[in-house]
Amino acid sequence: MARLKGSKLSAKHKANIANAMSGNQNTLNKSWGWSGESKERIKGRKMPDRNRFKKGRKAWNKGKKMPESMRDKMRIFATNRIGEQSANWRGGASFLPYLPVFNKKLKLEIRTRDKFICQLCGIKESDHYEKLAIHHIDYDKTHNDSNNLITLCRACNAKVNFQREKWTTFFSEKIKELNTNAV
Repeated sequence: MARLKGSKLSAKHKANIANAMSGNQNTLNKSWGWSGESKERIKGRKMPDRNRFKKGRKAWNKGKKMPESMRDKMRIFATNRIGEQSANWRGGASFLPYLPVFNKKLKLEIRTRDKFICQLCGIKESDHYEKLAIHHIDYDKTHNDSNNLITLCRACNAKVNFQREKWTTFFSEKIKELNTNAV
C-alpha cells in the first residue's frame, strides 16, 4: 500500500529500507560499468560513422547496379498501378473542375457553421498551420449543398479518401447531429 504524502516513517521502517538498499541485493547505489569480458569483446569493434549522411559523402550504393530481375519486377509493379489500373481510380473524377459555386464565400460559411474545427480529429483552425479544408461527403464535386460539405483538416481530408462508403455514412450522421444542435 502506498504511503500517504507527508506521513512520517518509523525508525524500524527506515532501517528496513536501509537494509534493502545495502549490499549486493540492489544495484541502485553502484556505479554502472562494463565487465572485463565485455570490454575485451568490444575493444576491436569500430564505432559507426556519425557523419555518414553529410553533404559531399558518397552513398553506399553509388555506382552499384540493381539486378535486371529486380528492375523488371519494379517496372511491372509500377505500371500496374497507374491510371485506370490503380485501386484508387474513380473514372477520372479528380480531373474534373469544381463548380464556380464552390468558392471562398461558401467555404467560409461551412467553416463558420462547423466553428472552425475539424469534424474528425477536433483540431481548431487557429491551432492549425493552414485553413481547414472543405470535404464533399458524397465525393461528388458538383453537389455543393451545405448538407454535403463538412470541415476537415488536410490530414483527415486525405485519410477519408479510402473506405469511402464508411466515411460517407459517418459524415452524413455527423451533419444530422450538427443540424439538430444548430436548431
